Amino acid sequence: MAVTRSKAIERVATTYGPLHRKAGDASEVVWLAAVAVLIACGLFLVFKAKIHAFGEIEQGLASKQILNLNELSSRDDLLPYLEIFPDPAERQFVARKIYYATGNLPNVGALARIRVPESEIHGGRGMSGFRSRLEQLPQVESHERSLALLTSEQFRILKPRFVVRRPARFELEFFLWSALFFCAYFAVYLWWRLRNFDGDRVLLVPVFLLTGIGLILMVSLRDSVRDGLIFAGFAQGVIGGSMLLGLLSFIDYKRMFGKLSFVPLLASFGLSLLLVLFGYGPGTSDAKVNLFGFQPVELIRVLLVLFLAGYFAERWDILRHAREARPKIAWLSKYVDLPPLEYTVPVVVCVVLSLLFFFLQKDLGPALVFTCLFLGLYAIARRGTTMAFTGLAVLVIGFGAGYLLGIPRTVSSRVAMWLSPWNNTVHGGDQLAQSLWGFSTGGTFGTGLGLGDAALVPAAHTDLVFSALGEEWGFLGLVAVFAIYAIVIYRSFHIALRAKSDYEFFLATGLTAAIALQILLIGGGALGVVPLSGVVTPFLSYGRSSMLANFLIFAILLSISRGSAPERNAPFRAPVATMGIVLSALGSIIIAKAAYVQVLRSGPIMGQGALVVQADGGHRYQYNPRFLEIMREIPKGSIYDRNGLPLATSRWEELEAHRAEYARLGVDINRTCSRTESRHYPFGGLTFDLLGDLRTRMRWGAGNTSFVERDSDTHLRGYDERPTLVTVKDPKTGATERIMRYDYSELVPLLRHRYEPDDPAVRRVLDRPRDVHMSIDARFEVRTAQILQQQLRLAGKEKGAIVVLDPATGDMLASVSFPLPRMISADQPSKTRDPIGADLDSSVDNPNPSLDRARYGLYPPGSTFKVVTTLAALRKDPALAHTQYSCIRLPDGRVGNYMRGSNRPIRDDVLDKTPHGNLDMERGTVVSCNAYFAQLGTYDVGAKHLFETASLLGIAVAAPNTTEQLRKSLPQSSYGQGQVVASPFQMARVAATVANSGMMPPGQWIRDDAKGHTAEFKTIVSPDVAVTVGRFMREVVTSGTARRAASAVVPIAGKTGTAELADAPSHAWFIGFAPYGKAGRRIAFSILIENGQYGGTYPATAAVEIVAAARELGLIGGAE
Repeated sequence: MAVTRSKAIERVATTYGPLHRKAGDASEVVWLAAVAVLIACGLFLVFKAKIHAFGEIEQGLASKQILNLNELSSRDDLLPYLEIFPDPAERQFVARKIYYATGNLPNVGALARIRVPESEIHGGRGMSGFRSRLEQLPQVESHERSLALLTSEQFRILKPRFVVRRPARFELEFFLWSALFFCAYFAVYLWWRLRNFDGDRVLLVPVFLLTGIGLILMVSLRDSVRDGLIFAGFAQGVIGGSMLLGLLSFIDYKRMFGKLSFVPLLASFGLSLLLVLFGYGPGTSDAKVNLFGFQPVELIRVLLVLFLAGYFAERWDILRHAREARPKIAWLSKYVDLPPLEYTVPVVVCVVLSLLFFFLQKDLGPALVFTCLFLGLYAIARRGTTMAFTGLAVLVIGFGAGYLLGIPRTVSSRVAMWLSPWNNTVHGGDQLAQSLWGFSTGGTFGTGLGLGDAALVPAAHTDLVFSALGEEWGFLGLVAVFAIYAIVIYRSFHIALRAKSDYEFFLATGLTAAIALQILLIGGGALGVVPLSGVVTPFLSYGRSSMLANFLIFAILLSISRGSAPERNAPFRAPVATMGIVLSALGSIIIAKAAYVQVLRSGPIMGQGALVVQADGGHRYQYNPRFLEIMREIPKGSIYDRNGLPLATSRWEELEAHRAEYARLGVDINRTCSRTESRHYPFGGLTFDLLGDLRTRMRWGAGNTSFVERDSDTHLRGYDERPTLVTVKDPKTGATERIMRYDYSELVPLLRHRYEPDDPAVRRVLDRPRDVHMSIDARFEVRTAQILQQQLRLAGKEKGAIVVLDPATGDMLASVSFPLPRMISADQPSKTRDPIGADLDSSVDNPNPSLDRARYGLYPPGSTFKVVTTLAALRKDPALAHTQYSCIRLPDGRVGNYMRGSNRPIRDDVLDKTPHGNLDMERGTVVSCNAYFAQLGTYDVGAKHLFETASLLGIAVAAPNTTEQLRKSLPQSSYGQGQVVASPFQMARVAATVANSGMMPPGQWIRDDAKGHTAEFKTIVSPDVAVTVGRFMREVVTSGTARRAASAVVPIAGKTGTAELADAPSHAWFIGFAPYGKAGRRIAFSILIENGQYGGTYPATAAVEIVAAARELGLIGGAE
């Protein structure tokens, strides 16, 4: 085999100018001083941002509103801060667990990691909150179950109340480690000057700047008094690295390893084997990156480069000039320029070993870096890229196979996340989305040093430090950092080209390529250009192991730069230039993606949701967490009653301002509300059906609810979430479900100008009116609830509802449903709200404990529906008022009549002992004759007209609700049985229609235009017809079935109802209005007592008390 050696003229083809200035050149000092000033300015800005709240913290510590967990004298110190646990025994238990964990607590977050085993929960007294949480966990046979001591919501509430160090401690640590950081670099420089180090000392400047930026980021990423001070560990890594830099930059590595390159290879194999056997990953990851407290991958990389330098220094000439000439593979070598097989096999072996390491170590980054290093150096040595790209393609195919097979799990998950960052089924699949949210939040100019929320990004101090940089420094800052890296890479390649020997050339080139690959992999991973990988960002990421390894790399590079020859290594110039071009192109792609995310599409990406698997296993949308912080800072509007009394508010001081008014209504705000709650509901369960509960969102998605907190949410918040219902597939079952997706792009200006409250875009959102005013009168609501509760107790029943309307305006004045729902606060899960003395704990179980019976409960209306039939008849022909039908005694002794062609009689109430005889509409209404209305509805009104009138009133008369279906049960439906169902609200609106001269009011509970619509009245009958029906209803009270209501101080017109049920006592109804006759203001009402039997009893009595209360409160006047 012929081998052609390179000629001397090839090595002297190019001459380079001086790489560095002479030792002692003043410009080096100037550059170092300038960088030191820049870093000091950055540290000052971030320090200023971190201490802005120190005054409040000191004041809080002095007033004992904030507690230092590392200065506890006893567990009793914790009790005042744990009021979110209402059970004293539970509070003592939590205090004890926290106390035992404190003393040298590194961060408040450690509280969230405290676990409580099941045995302690069952063994303790009280513990109702823990037991209820434990019941939600699945049974596990293999080990004892455990709970987090604090729920995520409880921890969120408690964290601001606790610190682990005083502000002065942070200031001391900050100045100490910052000073040592600066001293380390200047000590290295002075050491070099004293030793007359003639290497490329200028390279110290960009490294100094990069680590300075890293230190600033580490200060910014953590809460100064609540989190661990990771900047101290970062500074320790820099100090240790500086010592390595000063000491190891004088070693002759060619002399040490040039002829013993197999020694670092064996060392790397040994470390790799230990890592595979004993390594472990962070958290639940199956990647093996940690070994005995450090990360050996960084050292393995350096050892492999030391080996590869010796390998290629000995063989590059043969690889470049020798050709494979074996006849057996002439068919291949004829078309492919192959070196001898003995020099081709190592490529195959490298790829195989890298794939093996990939599957055993279960991490993508190290295997990819190792392979690319070997293939890159191989391409330089051979001055060709065919074999390198072939090997890389095989490696990618191997990675792809691993992804398809799902092994290793961590890498498979990262690839799946990369392929679909906004919609995947990976646990923790929002990591890339979180990174993109960080970049987009920074935009072009960044949020400012220490003013971002980069700590919200998972692993922002390690894997995703570029995301933290992009958020606080913006796109321009990111480009500047990449430019600094480019300078480092450029000068490192220059060192390689000026190396004194082939070994040093390949060593410098390999180390430079390793640094460049790390930067590209982590930058591309953070922006979604490539999958996330297990490598760290040189000089920016936290981690002592990686910091020491990077300083070791630059110590080797600086050692090679000593006494370098300016006229050498011309044969490698073109391949190195090609590598530089490739690396530059890859870097440009990353910068282009950053420009797209941070400049071109910043707003939409900030507001985009990620459909990922949540902690509970559900597949739901997750959003930029910075918006959650913004939303908490936006004052949510209050909900008031018609008189301006808060029904719901987020401001405790607003409750205090109305304390006396609440007290007059029997409401103690200290008992019904807690200062620590995010939302206050002073009337508790009494107003739940009207307002909902923003804290727990109980029954939030139920269709039979009209919660003001939900329906007027956009108005209360002052911004539009633009909810969209989308169909998604459950990752576990494969079943589809519909979930809500939101768009928070309207909040982008508030996040972008977070510290500019006077920005016009911010003011446009913050200055919008947010309060909602309801038509409800809280005084009347409380009185109505008390009246209903009293009548239910007298009747021995538990379920009922009352609705009271203003007929003239359609305003709903009161709406009460019993039993009252239990309002349980999210942060106080065992505290039940009891605003009016309702005995909630004795409420029996029922299928709809939280049903809004007043507005959404559907019941047969019984004889109250006869008012609708009367309206339908007179609407068709007023002369039907005089039509007569007969009521006779039936063979079984009951009274009623037969319909034509039917042998089934229509029976009146069992208490009607005497037939009503021939009677017209007026008499039929007064005595509530079923037989009369069955004949009237069937023979005169007809299905068509009854259906039309009921539909105008919003009442369903058949199922399905059609004229044809109604016709099948028309006789029974005409007196409110059959398939007719109505809610108390709908029947109150029927009474209001009669009271309002035949105009049906809309029935509204929001007085302002918060929902963007105006209510309209509907004409049902003429005023004359309404007067006639009202007269009939008045006679029902004076001489008919509702004589109990005749004692009212204000004349009442009404209609009773006894809605028969197949297998239960009848429902008792009473609807009506007052005052009857000419009046300035009226009320219309509907009263229902489930299974109360007769409407003329307890409902009629309730009507008398309701009318009296309305008059007392000035809601109605007297009859004229």
